[in-house]
Amino acid sequence: MRKIAIIVLFIISFSVTGFCAITPIIDTGTNYGGTPYGLFGGISTGEAYQWIGNEVTINENYTITGVEGFLKGSPSIPRSATVALYSDAGSLPGVELYSKAFFVGTVDGWHGVNDVSWDLSPGTYWAAFEVRTGQSYGGVYYSSAVNPLQNYAVKDNRLGVWHTFEGETALRVYAATVPVPSSLFLFGFGLLGLVGVNRKK
Repeated sequence: MRKIAIIVLFIISFSVTGFCAITPIIDTGTNYGGTPYGLFGGISTGEAYQWIGNEVTINENYTITGVEGFLKGSPSIPRSATVALYSDAGSLPGVELYSKAFFVGTVDGWHGVNDVSWDLSPGTYWAAFEVRTGQSYGGVYYSSAVNPLQNYAVKDNRLGVWHTFEGETALRVYAATVPVPSSLFLFGFGLLGLVGVNRKK
C-alpha cells in the first residue's frame, strides 16, 4: 500500500509541473463577413505596407502557444505572412518581443501560428498581423469580431509609423495553463481510496 501511495503522489507531483492544457485566453469570435481591411504584400506591390495590430491585456503569467486572426484565404496556393507580439507604447504597439512567419491557406478562416512558446508577464501587449519584406500574402483581415477589443492600430510602412484605427478585427490567443493542484490532489486521493477498496476485497 505504501508503494502504491508513493507512486500516486509522484504522479500528482509530476502532473502539477509536467502537464498543461492549451486554452484560448482571448477570443473575440467572428461574425464572418465583416468589413475587410487589407494586409497587402508582395503579390502585386513587391512591398508590404499595411500591418494591423490588436491590443490585448493579460492578468497573469502565460506561455502563449498560438495567435490567430480571421483572414481571407489566399487564392490558389498558401501565402506567407507574420504574427508578431509587441510591448505597449500607450495606445500603439511598442517594441517587438516575438515574431514568427506562417502560411495563410486557401480558405477564409482562422490563420496564424500555433506552435510557439512566448512567455508573457501580466500587462498590455499588441498582437500584429504583418506581411514583411519577401513575404507573399496579399489578402485581407476581416473586421468581424463579435466581442471587439478596446484598441486597434494599423501601420503604413511607406510612412513607417503605427496609428490608431477603428477596426474590429477578429483575434484568438492561446496559452498553456497548468491544472489546478487541488483538483489533482483530489483525483489522487480518489485513486488511493479505490486502491484501498480493492485491497479489502
